[in-house]
Amino acid sequence: MERKRILIICFFLTGLLLILSANNLYADLKDKNAEVYLKNGDKVTGTINAEEQGKVIMTSLSLGSLSIPREAIDKIVTEEDKKAAEMAKEAEKPWKKRYSLRL
Repeated sequence: MERKRILIICFFLTGLLLILSANNLYADLKDKNAEVYLKNGDKVTGTINAEEQGKVIMTSLSLGSLSIPREAIDKIVTEEDKKAAEMAKEAEKPWKKRYSLRL
């Protein structure tokens, strides 16, 4: 029963997070390490520096400073997003304890 309650809470919080992130995809990304997935299938890894006039400015170690138009971006995944996904995956694992009724 407790496991079911925890899973329901995790799914609810995940859904809420998705709804809030969809409303403001680029909020609070400045100075964060991120992976930017482009609509053409490419992925660029680096640090978001700024957002201005319909584009995201980032710095990649291998490519230097980049200006990417927002319409070319499919999604942006930060380190915080990865940690949240790992925590959600961990919550889905079955309980490790086994109980026995010795009658």
